[in-house]
Amino acid sequence: VTAARMKVRKTADASWTDRYAVVVGDVLLVFMLQTAPDLPLGLRLWPSQVVCLKQSTLADMKKVDIRKDASFSLAAQVSAMGGLQLQAEDLETMQRFAVTMLLGVSNVTRSRQQAKLKMAQQLFHEKKLSLLKTQHMIELLHKSQEMFFEAGSGQFDDCNAVCMHSGTMRQSLIDVTPFMPVSDFICEYCSCVIIPEEEAEVATQGLEAQVEMSRQQVESEKRKKMALDEETLEGARDVRILRQRRQQSEQEALAKQQQIDDAIAARQKVQAQVAEMRMYEELPGLSSAALGELKAALQEQLAAAQRERNRLRDSLKAKQARAAGKSSDLDPEDEIKQQQQQQQ
Repeated sequence: VTAARMKVRKTADASWTDRYAVVVGDVLLVFMLQTAPDLPLGLRLWPSQVVCLKQSTLADMKKVDIRKDASFSLAAQVSAMGGLQLQAEDLETMQRFAVTMLLGVSNVTRSRQQAKLKMAQQLFHEKKLSLLKTQHMIELLHKSQEMFFEAGSGQFDDCNAVCMHSGTMRQSLIDVTPFMPVSDFICEYCSCVIIPEEEAEVATQGLEAQVEMSRQQVESEKRKKMALDEETLEGARDVRILRQRRQQSEQEALAKQQQIDDAIAARQKVQAQVAEMRMYEELPGLSSAALGELKAALQEQLAAAQRERNRLRDSLKAKQARAAGKSSDLDPEDEIKQQQQQQQ
């Protein structure tokens, strides 16, 4: 297929007109560059000229002859049908276009010859099979005649020539002469046509059974995988619900613990105030030695309280760090989907 913008005329006396030439196989289509805009699109795209190159003198050419003015002449094999002259802008374009037309004609001619040859080969193969089948039937007829009409003249050896693949003839031979052995002879038609067809049919059935078995196995594996995925998703939903319940329980426990801590702190504050008031009441009656011992005891209690406070603070920090490390904000179903995508 090739196309080019060229000048076209029918006779040497006519004037050149600008056209658009397209070669498709052995057909040359000439289109007008400009048409009436009021025409339908189908008519505007319709070629103004159609030339069958197979019916021109180009079909008999071995090489193309381009003139110096970059023109090329096409003439019909029948002189009454006239001709056509093409002219390109340069010699190289015309040379390429003419060679393309010549190759198109050659390709179409070769394709038709190949089609005729293929048809002849197919007819020859069918004729050969028909002849083999006819020969096969003639052989069976002759052997059956020898078997039934010459059985009493010592011609039992002829039964060994009966085709083993012919079920009817073989069974008739066994019925007539059951005491005679049957050979493994197979005629040419059965060995070349019938037996390969039966073997191919058996192999095809076996392959179809294997394909069906493989398809069923794949479907079974898919169903198992879908069931496992469903179970995994159900487990992920259960884990999410349990995490939500655990978080809710932790929040409730923290609220209760906060209430208990507030109550303990209030009680300790009241007890400290009571002890302070009692100490203020006892201070006027104590001696200086007793005051020193009381002061030392209070300082010891203060140091012990500070150590206990530091220990509880460290324990609380460690517990919060462990809780932060165990908790995960990602949903279990999302975790499973991400793992499946990574595996794929």
